[in-house]
Amino acid sequence: MKHPQRHVQAALFAAALLALTSCSNPPIEEEQAVEAESAVMKRVAEGPMIEEPIIEEYEPSAIEEVVVEEVAIQPGIKVMGPWVAGDQIESGRNGVKPIEILAVHANGSGDVCGRGKRATLRYVAMLANGTVIDPGRRPFTFRVGSGEAISGWDVVVAKMRVGDSFTLMLPQQLAYGPDKGDLKFDMELLSFE
Repeated sequence: MKHPQRHVQAALFAAALLALTSCSNPPIEEEQAVEAESAVMKRVAEGPMIEEPIIEEYEPSAIEEVVVEEVAIQPGIKVMGPWVAGDQIESGRNGVKPIEILAVHANGSGDVCGRGKRATLRYVAMLANGTVIDPGRRPFTFRVGSGEAISGWDVVVAKMRVGDSFTLMLPQQLAYGPDKGDLKFDMELLSFE
């Protein structure tokens, strides 16, 4: 049985991206994705299941569709590209809804912070309706993943790059509990070490 080449290419590229990413790894950079794509394309061209190399039929939109599909399959895992409004970050807890990025003010650059680093961020804390409850007059520094801050910050800041700035909604289970409900935060990662 002959497989449509485009579907085989997309499936193999998705598998390669999935192998390169996991919850503990930072998102892969565009250069790494291009290298992975090249390796997959070479393997597909050599493989016995396809009679003709698919490199000739390469369309950038096919790869982009796979990336979007990958993110949709595993919400919260940024495969590549900038943050956009509507992105979700898995809470890491059963039964707790994901953290939602409501607005993106800036996309940072460099490495993802990860856990165990001392991160400094600027923030404003609000109730879900936008009422400010903590204007965050000074930057806040904490060790990511240590419990020095609310658990939602441990989850979010671990995935941020210096310069990332967005408004997000934290479920109450990752903030201060049902007394305050879900909380909205404006956050910007200033630095980490």
